[in-house]
Amino acid sequence: MGKYEKAIEFYKESLSYFDQVPSLNNKILIETITNLATCFENTRQYEAIIPLYARSAAIQKKAYGPQDPSVAGSLYNLANIHKTLEQYDKAEVLYKHAMTIQEHAFGSEHPRLAILMTNFGLLYQSTGQFDKALPMFQRSITIREKWFGHDHPDVATSIQTLAKLYEAMAQYEHATLLYQQVLKIREQCYGPEHPEIASTFNSIGSLYYLDGKNEQALSFYNKALDIRMRIFGSDHPSVANTLNNLAVLHEKMQEDERALILHTKALKIQESKLGQNHPDIATTLNNQAVIYEKLGQFEKAAELYGKVLAIREHVNGVDHIDVAVTLNNQATLIKKMNQPEKALELYNRAIDIVMKIYGPGHPLAKTISKNKTDLSNNYLLYLFIYLSNSKKKKKKK
Repeated sequence: MGKYEKAIEFYKESLSYFDQVPSLNNKILIETITNLATCFENTRQYEAIIPLYARSAAIQKKAYGPQDPSVAGSLYNLANIHKTLEQYDKAEVLYKHAMTIQEHAFGSEHPRLAILMTNFGLLYQSTGQFDKALPMFQRSITIREKWFGHDHPDVATSIQTLAKLYEAMAQYEHATLLYQQVLKIREQCYGPEHPEIASTFNSIGSLYYLDGKNEQALSFYNKALDIRMRIFGSDHPSVANTLNNLAVLHEKMQEDERALILHTKALKIQESKLGQNHPDIATTLNNQAVIYEKLGQFEKAAELYGKVLAIREHVNGVDHIDVAVTLNNQATLIKKMNQPEKALELYNRAIDIVMKIYGPGHPLAKTISKNKTDLSNNYLLYLFIYLSNSKKKKKKK
């Protein structure tokens, strides 16, 4: 039994004791609930967390009143879990409720509100509602600048969040200017050799990658790699992260062999430090599969996609968007391997997941539906030609 499993068992037993003696201290009860929720979060058992934070909020409302800041804290934690589970409507309602309580308790310009608004904005960004995310991030920056000054690390974090929004909106010039502000603040706060500087270089490299400026991207990724290797050593997960980014860039530059070497180095670090079923390992394997598919090594690509699917189902469950994406990738590969019936089965599984989570209007649902339709039409054409040729052969006999 691992450390988290033992902790979960202990905290569950503690809660059962509280149930038997309900008059015990609420503070200790809330702390126990929070500790159990944290263990579940660390083991990605998100569904199990929901009733725990709901229980915390109910206890706090009864003990302290519905407008107490502690209630906002539990609602905020619950909203974050619903966001992680991509249950965005529920998360939005909870964020709004938590924000109302916090504004009532602390006013409209408190640092706690800046944290909540950042996560609320990230919710809107995740759902493509950039116009709603933008004022949330801007207000978060304003609050933190007022409390901490313009050259504070928390201000840099808020500016970077805004930069990533502009990056998602493909407004790369605006994002570049914001990243320059972030880098300036962090260099003043930490100096040139710090993990936060490496993280900023990495983010700027990703921005240049998206903007098609490959040489600039390569330069910033290498700067990030140099700092991380000096600080953490050559076998740290953050080093693997940068190696993967470099690999993806080299693939884009048509340097597939170099990309595979870098992915392999990253994978070795990840498997050593993160275990066999970590989401980052699935990402690296997926990147390798894409290259092997492009090189025409379909059997190798199929093997890797199978591993990716197994990890993502293990981590997220079978009804998750990452699982749907992997099934779509598998189906597209299987189609190239002339196995149309199996490909159709995979497309059907993928579209069912996306429809269940988002409905028919989601871009991924449309992409998979098009892939499925194209395959069905080609399959029917193949069958028609095959049957026609069979009939001709029979007539000749």
